[in-house]
Amino acid sequence: IRRWVWGGACSIGTVLVEGVHKDRWDHPRPVRTILYAPTWEGYSDPGDFTSLDVVGPHLVAMLPELTGRGTRVILRPHPATGVRRPELREICDAIYAAGAEPGADKADALGRADVLIADVSGLMAEFLFTEKPSVIPVTGRLAKRHPDASWLDHEYPWVYRWPVAGVDAPDPE
Repeated sequence: IRRWVWGGACSIGTVLVEGVHKDRWDHPRPVRTILYAPTWEGYSDPGDFTSLDVVGPHLVAMLPELTGRGTRVILRPHPATGVRRPELREICDAIYAAGAEPGADKADALGRADVLIADVSGLMAEFLFTEKPSVIPVTGRLAKRHPDASWLDHEYPWVYRWPVAGVDAPDPE
């Protein structure tokens, strides 16, 4: 929840997804479904918050092991992905070819996911209502734009951080 909403802003844009339900993680449990929902690349470089070009190759490499142990990966890219940077569509295709499933219906994808991996986007706030864990990939692009980590502490205090360039992906077990 962002500070400008606390200040009394009126919400515009995408409505919250109907059908999203709480599923509290009040005890340890295995992760069986990961939802990766990268945002799009924006209209220009300053608006490019996607992690797809960085996280995508990690997922392609990890998918055989993940699916081999029974963990499903749902890929639900922003509908405008690849408009400005067509190579991002190719990365999506590679992730699907490696074994990811498409997440056509947003409410269904959010409901099936045990964990969300997503970028700076409204989807993070929507997933918050499920009370399940979420991870934000901290790419070089995001770290350069916001070098002070306190920005994430303030804007996204509920997310786990994955410094993609320096650390392996979080182990789903």
